[in-house]
Amino acid sequence: MVIAAALAQSATVLLFDEPTASLDVDQRRRLWQLVDGIRAAGGAVLFATHNLEEARRTADRLLVLQEGSVVYAGPPGGYSED
Repeated sequence: MVIAAALAQSATVLLFDEPTASLDVDQRRRLWQLVDGIRAAGGAVLFATHNLEEARRTADRLLVLQEGSVVYAGPPGGYSED
């Protein structure tokens, strides 16, 4: 995590796959601070996750896949699992 965070400081685009998997609470907090800083500087962050709550809290847009098909694309507040 430390190496990735150091490299990401100057990034304008980050791509993560399950970014918080296996992170402890402090590492997770630092990761989201890094992401917030990159977004605030005009950068973009794209990540894949199974954690819908985390995606809703962090994302500007969601793309939800089920069995390989897009079932939703839009703002986080517009998606319901029902």
